Amino acid sequence: MPSLLEGIVQDVALHNVNYLEQNRVYSKIGTTRTLATDPAVVHFGGFQLGNVYKQTVHVRNISTNGVRIHILPPSTPYFKASCDNKRGLLVPGLADVIDVEFSPTEYRYYYDCIKIHAEEENLVIPLHAYPIMNETKFPKRLDFGKVAIGDKLTKRVKMQCKVPIEFEFSIRVIKANPCFKVEPLEGIVPAHGHASVSVTFEPLTLSTQELVLEVAVA
Repeated sequence: MPSLLEGIVQDVALHNVNYLEQNRVYSKIGTTRTLATDPAVVHFGGFQLGNVYKQTVHVRNISTNGVRIHILPPSTPYFKASCDNKRGLLVPGLADVIDVEFSPTEYRYYYDCIKIHAEEENLVIPLHAYPIMNETKFPKRLDFGKVAIGDKLTKRVKMQCKVPIEFEFSIRVIKANPCFKVEPLEGIVPAHGHASVSVTFEPLTLSTQELVLEVAVA
């Protein structure tokens, strides 16, 4: 560089600019007037470290005319997207197939997205990944059999977590019954541990009794 220009012209690093990202709105999920994605949202749940998880997404032309689309891959290194047989013109009724890979490096929540640029409306495909308790052994039905009036029977349900992150649980009574007692109604399942929920039945009359619960884990 000539000495006269030194101090006036500054070296600036060059960056590849994706113009499909600039001044574009990517907010529609699932369908537009011309495209539909299946699934609309991709979920990776209950992952283990060291594994690679794969799912496929179909982007289908639901219009009566051919559509050209551009696929913008995820921006984080944990998700990858590829479309090996992408068509130049997506004719009505056909779909491009996107292969999505997820590679976790730690137990936490992950989010990214795939953006679909089209001529009329754009689409976004959210990508979610989260660890979940692999064994939530809360049965759909607990049968206490025959219990005499004045006696009581307690059954314990173990909720187990096999990943190094704790989970909260809550139990909501949908159909109450004074013959039953459930405790605790909320709590924490520790990482690599378990929590127990006790259900006690103490009949007040000689008849069939029912209690309906809803268990939520977050």
